[in-house]
Amino acid sequence: MAEDIFYCFNQLKKDRFTGSLIVRSRPNIEWKFYFRLGRLLWATGGNHSTERWQRHLAVVCPQITPQQLAKETETLNKDRDYKILTKLHKQGSPIEKKQIAKLIVNLLSEVFFDILQHGASESNKISYKTIYDDKLEGLIVLVDTEKISQKTKQTWQTWVKAGLTDYSPNLFPIIQKSQKYREEITSILHPSLTSLIDGKYNIRSLAAISKQDLVHLTSTLISLLPTGFVAFSPTSNNSINSRFSFSEFKKTLLFFSESDNLIISKVPEKTDPNKPLIVCIDDSPLIAQALGKFITQQGYRFISIKDPMNALGMLLKNPPDLIFLDLIMPVINGYELCAQLRRAPNLKNVPIIILTSKDGLVDRVRAKLVGGNGFLSKPVTREELLSTLEKHLKTNKNQ
Repeated sequence: MAEDIFYCFNQLKKDRFTGSLIVRSRPNIEWKFYFRLGRLLWATGGNHSTERWQRHLAVVCPQITPQQLAKETETLNKDRDYKILTKLHKQGSPIEKKQIAKLIVNLLSEVFFDILQHGASESNKISYKTIYDDKLEGLIVLVDTEKISQKTKQTWQTWVKAGLTDYSPNLFPIIQKSQKYREEITSILHPSLTSLIDGKYNIRSLAAISKQDLVHLTSTLISLLPTGFVAFSPTSNNSINSRFSFSEFKKTLLFFSESDNLIISKVPEKTDPNKPLIVCIDDSPLIAQALGKFITQQGYRFISIKDPMNALGMLLKNPPDLIFLDLIMPVINGYELCAQLRRAPNLKNVPIIILTSKDGLVDRVRAKLVGGNGFLSKPVTREELLSTLEKHLKTNKNQ
């Protein structure tokens, strides 16, 4: 059972163990955790370990250049990833200790998650082996095993609840080559992100690039499987140009950071103030950007609200003519927010369309009970959006 690793970690903590823990899973997958006095230093192994470590480095320590990484990599072999961190830290690098601590915690949690997912399959048997006094050189931070256990348990429970148990975030999505498919997917994903879904980046990397919640992005991509728009591969494309590149990944991260400014966060000044105002409440910048592009092309005004906690206050000041509301968001979900909006006198008659990757009868009934006027399943096509706008804006105007 993969859950046995919780017991194993707790026992090593009690024993103040110093050395390494080897975790093996079928078929021939191995991870290695390093301990110092019962606390964690580092983890390596599993699938795509180089991509994993460099991705976290690019996200958490953006000041590190490809040149710095290449220089340090040339002279190191065994445990080089951890040694690079210690060398950069000791040499007066701009990497702060808190950045390294965050990187290590995130990386450890990801490795831990992968072990839990492998162990969830009955065909995979998890085994453990300890090697005493197998030490890493250098000491930056020590992480409490309990902290990693709790963080990973919560992530895994969310993953299972979303129905993603059988789908690894390490999969590489590939959009089918048909131009029609790409146009359909562009209606729900940022066009630039769509261009990256070519088997080069796995789902974790795509989530990091687009700053999307991993569960949300994975659910969206999985929902496209029945359409044939997207396929998944356990490995990246074999061509050299398709392999993970730290330099290219950093450039892509920078592009998407700058692209955040393209999302319309207020009513454009040049738009006719008499045109209907459409609001999208979604923590995913890519969804909002895609909707905003289409809606403004139809001549409507558009506002994107990323933080659902700010939505009620913003809408009370600027009541819209129609609201698109995401179902799965942090802190407060779409059902709860919909009920809050309906309690506001000047919002009670505004059409609210629930957006979600789910499409069950229970979800539709619940959306209706809290005041939702419609229910659109992702991916949303342009035709569905146009039909929804025409139907509900006309209805609202006649009220």
